[in-house]
Amino acid sequence: MRKIKIFIFKILKIVGVFNLTLFLTRKKLRIFCYHGLSYEDEHLFIPSLFIAQDTFLRRMKILKKYNINVLKLNDAHEKNIRAEINKPSAVLTFDDGFISTFELALPILEEYSYDSTIYITSYYQKYQNPIFRLAVRYFFWKKKPTRELVKKLDLPVKNHKMWEIIKYGETELKENERQELLEKIRITFGVEISKNLESKFMKLDTNKNILEAYKNGVDIQLHTHRHRLPIEREQCEKEILENKAYLKELLGVELDHFCYPSGIWSPEHLPILKDLGVKTATTCDPALINPSTDPLAYPRFLDSDEKTDIEFEADLCGITHILVVLKELVGINTKTTTY
Repeated sequence: MRKIKIFIFKILKIVGVFNLTLFLTRKKLRIFCYHGLSYEDEHLFIPSLFIAQDTFLRRMKILKKYNINVLKLNDAHEKNIRAEINKPSAVLTFDDGFISTFELALPILEEYSYDSTIYITSYYQKYQNPIFRLAVRYFFWKKKPTRELVKKLDLPVKNHKMWEIIKYGETELKENERQELLEKIRITFGVEISKNLESKFMKLDTNKNILEAYKNGVDIQLHTHRHRLPIEREQCEKEILENKAYLKELLGVELDHFCYPSGIWSPEHLPILKDLGVKTATTCDPALINPSTDPLAYPRFLDSDEKTDIEFEADLCGITHILVVLKELVGINTKTTTY
């Protein structure tokens, strides 16, 4: 089915439909979502989360080819609510704050003079440890261990499945214990991390580099403290307020743009965010934005190594948006989540 869709996209591009829809949707805003770039094999591990450097560079060339106006997030929001977007415009956002975003993506963006927003989740950034669930998933992906090998970990979990181990670590262990468990899994499975990747493996960047990027014009914004957003008001507020306080201490400013962890959101979140002074909140629902779009549910197109260039162009030119609208008319869910 996907091959057929890609083939149709190529035909539509050849006959000029991509350029036509780009023109027809020129007053709508596009927001693109990225996570980390790949140093080695991360884009093969979770291609929906990590994108190869060459792929990301091609995407930026495509934006340039279509003469897309890349805007700062707040500027784009203000122009959108005033209906002042009159030519194809986009915002580039990065979730979490991976080291590779700062080290690999920002130099490419600087080369093209493109602005960007990086949403920082502060817990793992603060501790400078590998993100537990991603590291566990990587070790299981890398070695595909047998059930007998997993049992050698001697953990109090029922079926010794990967997600049970992740749940156990996240709910029953303290941070230092989780990191000890990670090392135990790595050694037991026999996973080797290269010297190049060791200090950057599944980690978010340092305060120093985030502050330096901010001073150089990179927009830093909110993404919760522990990469979760409960529905319950008190816990929801706690996640955002801790994130706000941490980044205010680092940057010296109040931040007011937000990104839902993993793109998961609910209408019940909206009044809470509004009360906390959040101006925009981005999802991972693929659609274009117009002045009537709720700023606390701004959609984004998730770009990744899973997508071909022609699929990216379909997002950019409005083809995907049209398909989403048609799917919603017939009741097909188009929501996307990451990790």
